[in-house]
Amino acid sequence: MTSPRRGCYIEPRHPTAFILQTSLEKAETDNAASMRLYLAVAVLMMLVVAAQAETQMPPAFQKIADFHQKVVEFGSDLSDKASAAFKKLEESEFVTKTKSWFTEQMSKLKDAFSK
Repeated sequence: MTSPRRGCYIEPRHPTAFILQTSLEKAETDNAASMRLYLAVAVLMMLVVAAQAETQMPPAFQKIADFHQKVVEFGSDLSDKASAAFKKLEESEFVTKTKSWFTEQMSKLKDAFSK
């Protein structure tokens, strides 16, 4: 007679047949229990990792507020740099010479038309 478990032959009249059958069932139960334990540990580890990632990541509205603040800072820095560049350009030698040249030319033209 063949047992449905693992193809073992168990003789029904043999006195150790019951012991062999119960030890096989116990081994299968132990394997299933250890697999359940590994699965439970894996699920708990995933939950812990997910909880840590959630606490480290700021909410969406906080990300938007941070982005808005960065844009405002960038705009103020850009305006400060642009105004400083225009002031430097106004005070440069080339610009002052060009302004004086234009005023001289305009005064010459006024004198030519007034005569």
